[in-house]
Amino acid sequence: MVNSQSVAQRIRYYRNIAQLSQTELAQLTGLTQATISHYEKGNTKPTTAQLELITVALNEKLATMSPGLVPVNLLQDTQMTGSESLDKVIDGIASINKRLDNLLVNSL
Repeated sequence: MVNSQSVAQRIRYYRNIAQLSQTELAQLTGLTQATISHYEKGNTKPTTAQLELITVALNEKLATMSPGLVPVNLLQDTQMTGSESLDKVIDGIASINKRLDNLLVNSL
């Protein structure tokens, strides 16, 4: 069951469901492919802000594939701390939305 999986396993699982490569997910989040790879291997743990960026990117992609799908929640086992920057998350979400718009325009 997905809830019992590690964050690393959930990132890979949902990325595959969304039919995204590590490179595509990296482009949507502003992270690097190597960073996504490290997260999926469990070599590095993403910050809450980074998990939020990944979650938003995956949910945007999955929503276009299957409207009504239950949203991904990679943050279910984490808590936002005072050191996390909400502005960074908001900027990341705006960046993801721009990239998704560009991908849609380019795919037409």
